[in-house]
Amino acid sequence: MNSKNLIIASVILSLGIIIGCLLLSLKFSSSIKVPNNKIVVENKVLMDINEASKFLGLSVDEIKEIINAEQESLDKYGGFNGIRLPFIVINRSYFFERTSLMIWVKDSFDNHRIYNDGKMN
Repeated sequence: MNSKNLIIASVILSLGIIIGCLLLSLKFSSSIKVPNNKIVVENKVLMDINEASKFLGLSVDEIKEIINAEQESLDKYGGFNGIRLPFIVINRSYFFERTSLMIWVKDSFDNHRIYNDGKMN
């Protein structure tokens, strides 16, 4: 009789622990709110010009001036020293890739590139 009571008590205690853990985990998981759109943005391969602007800490106009200045330098000298700002154009919209932008920033710093008033110095 004693062993039977011990088994019943163990089963009841085990069920109580399991149910308590389940309730705690459900309460914890429902209190964590992650915005779905933020996850999607971070996993995107391409950024539009507004996202690239925020990523680089530059205005959209500054990005466009850099693109034009680098193109003007390429046209004028027939070449470009270093890495140009990497972008693609789809339906007249500029798109950028995060890793390529970081490489461009590093190269621009290494070459002490200067952009003033839409021109490269």
